[in-house]
Amino acid sequence: MDTTIINICISKKLLKDADAIAKKESRNRSELFREALRNYLIKQKELNSIFDYGKSQAKKLRIKKSDINRLIKETRDEAKNST
Repeated sequence: MDTTIINICISKKLLKDADAIAKKESRNRSELFREALRNYLIKQKELNSIFDYGKSQAKKLRIKKSDINRLIKETRDEAKNST
């Protein structure tokens, strides 16, 4: 695997918490931080996919940014009234 060493600054508490988890899971800091970063990147891709879908639906339904708060309020009011 092609790797690069990086330096990061994190709080002492965060490092202490990370070290405790790494020790509990029998791995080192690098493994823990690599997995954390991989999971973060996966979640970002998933969120971007959701946002892209929302944008495409808004475009299809011709919803403008200025309509969003009103539509949310209407939807919530409808949900309240249906219970």
